[in-house]
Amino acid sequence: MKKILFLFVMLTLLISVTHAVPLPLSSYYNGQHDESFNLGSEGILDLHLEFAVYKDEQAQTMQDWTGYTGDADYVYGYQVFSEQSSTAPLTYFALTGVNPSTITDVLNDIGEAESLNNGTIQSEGIEPTSSDFNATVTEAIWKFEDGALLQDDRSWYLFLYSDYDWIAGGIEVQPDNDDIPVPDNSVPEPATLALLACGTILSLRRKK
Repeated sequence: MKKILFLFVMLTLLISVTHAVPLPLSSYYNGQHDESFNLGSEGILDLHLEFAVYKDEQAQTMQDWTGYTGDADYVYGYQVFSEQSSTAPLTYFALTGVNPSTITDVLNDIGEAESLNNGTIQSEGIEPTSSDFNATVTEAIWKFEDGALLQDDRSWYLFLYSDYDWIAGGIEVQPDNDDIPVPDNSVPEPATLALLACGTILSLRRKK
């Protein structure tokens, strides 16, 4: 793992000497997602999303680089890009499908960073005006009202912190996305199990 961490750091440093770069590579999980949204009178938003899930030594490194004061086993990183073909601004970005039980601290387990590793890795992006979970902690939301992402702009690096591994989540504007990683606890909670049991009993009674 030390060799992997060393390669991770060196690669990041080498590619970020003079230019803004996407999120540092993870030895655990990386990906990207492209989608076009018709926002009506505002125009078309062509969105590109880079994401990575860090664990073990890499997760600790990312916590150090982002100033996170908790102790999470996994760090989820994202960066949103508005493509050159966009005609509509991005003012709101949300990840959906988060399991509330995987988020320990709703104030600190979501955040963003303009740069990483003491400024060595620059996002050269737009700062969110806020980063919050919704009331049910099933969505992670970043807003950009005061500095909307326009054509060919990108966001700062965006982060979630959790002790839980990922499942496929989605983007707020189109909930049927199925390839964006968000924290999840795969073991159903007692209340969920009780509801499932009640549903099964009711369905059996109807069949009789």
